[in-house]
Amino acid sequence: MSEFVVEVKDLAVHFGRAGRFASGRVVKAVDGVSLELKRGQTLGLVGESGCGKSTLIRSLFGLTPVTRGSIEVFGKDITASSRSERKRLGTQMQMVFQDPYSALDPRMTVHEIVAEPLRIAGRYDAKAVAELLDRVGVSAEMAQRKPSEFSGGQRQRVGIARALALKPEVLVLDEPVSALDVSIQAQILNLLAELQSELQLAYLFVSHDLAVVRHIADEVAVMYLGRIVERGPKNDLFTAPRHPYTRSLLASAPVARPGAARTKHALAGEPPDAANPPSGCTFRTRCPIARDRCAAERPALGADTAHSAACFFPDVAAREMATV
Repeated sequence: MSEFVVEVKDLAVHFGRAGRFASGRVVKAVDGVSLELKRGQTLGLVGESGCGKSTLIRSLFGLTPVTRGSIEVFGKDITASSRSERKRLGTQMQMVFQDPYSALDPRMTVHEIVAEPLRIAGRYDAKAVAELLDRVGVSAEMAQRKPSEFSGGQRQRVGIARALALKPEVLVLDEPVSALDVSIQAQILNLLAELQSELQLAYLFVSHDLAVVRHIADEVAVMYLGRIVERGPKNDLFTAPRHPYTRSLLASAPVARPGAARTKHALAGEPPDAANPPSGCTFRTRCPIARDRCAAERPALGADTAHSAACFFPDVAAREMATV
């Protein structure tokens, strides 16, 4: 039996096709992504808007057709499973959405929202719903209110309770605190940490906020133009990043202390067109250390070390993109 609760292997999701009535443009939103998630682990997935994060997580739930590759949940390939098998596996992996305002049905009470997945699964229990709401910090007297009567943080607590209703072992968290005030973000992140410790949940935490990812993740995968360009333990990746893109992302993040040391190369420019990406390394058009080889060959993400980067010159990146 696999040690991973989720294992993505060489996943590709392409949009568009060639043909008489088609534009001929193929957008490689996800292009050969592999990642693994262990029980009780938090894997942070970071990258700019448009890098393919959302397409990747949609494919995990069967919402986007897969072009190639496999997605194994508890050892079962859901891309090759029957509809009934996918439905069963789907109860073991649930999602917490980015916007707590639009993720909840405004016509339903909070009790009804959390009870809905239990009703669909034929497991409804009013006591279980009350316990779920209490566990995430929503009192019993608030259960008959509608989402419009709640703050953003309270709504996100309801969203988390709903995701936990069927007792999943994996939560996919899509920017779960980005729409919240900073003080509320900390409360939700602490709640997620408590739930993970108590229930041994595995988290795929998708975000563009590096500070949040650094706080909650065990490992981090950095995505650029449909591919993972760096992956490693959180402390290694943040203190000694090996890919120029990761270094540029860190340099672009706001600094809380005026005058604090920064790297020379903050991220500049826009990502290339995914339908017409550069040859070789797709980051080379924005990379401050690009060489001729970068245009001729595509670097692979090494799998032989815990901290790896898809870059031909990681040592050059560390030296020439040093702090000032």
